[in-house]
Amino acid sequence: MVNFTPNDRLCDPFCGSGTFLIEAALKATNTPPGYFREHWGFEHLPEYNKTDWLSLKNSCDSKIKTLPPKILFGADKNPQTIAICQKHLEIAGFSKSITVEAANVKYYRPPVCPTMVLANPPYGIRLEASVEIYNALGRFLEQQNNPKTYILSSSQEMVEASSCKIKNRTDLVHGGLNVSLFEVEHTKS
Repeated sequence: MVNFTPNDRLCDPFCGSGTFLIEAALKATNTPPGYFREHWGFEHLPEYNKTDWLSLKNSCDSKIKTLPPKILFGADKNPQTIAICQKHLEIAGFSKSITVEAANVKYYRPPVCPTMVLANPPYGIRLEASVEIYNALGRFLEQQNNPKTYILSSSQEMVEASSCKIKNRTDLVHGGLNVSLFEVEHTKS
């Protein structure tokens, strides 16, 4: 759905606890799924062979690359949430490579111009969608150099309030809520 590549510079202006940034970092570094797990259910199957598993795991682990700096960055207006995000980045091993800061999207200026923006503004149970938040997102996007942009939201009307033209819509369930991932293009105001 989101065509992130390690050549992109991805910005999440509503990064929260850092989920999108960490997932992008895992992809950019070729880190295999489940890398941080210590135990797997299949280890209890009768046909499990520890030697084969360790050989496969070591082969995948040998392909892990270092995350270059300044390709992943984000902000959130809540300093406590940024502290949680920084802790998650530290646990995942990306605290030195991913830059996050406490900043409202109205005032946030990324360290470099992003080629991709993945935004997850507050919605639904988390917080009632606000035209003001989406207007601020639209102004933020206008200041960037036409990045590929994706917005996860429960409201098409709010996405349109950000002065964005919807190119594609994928309906999802996220955290028990019906939402859509909108691929958008910002239209200059």
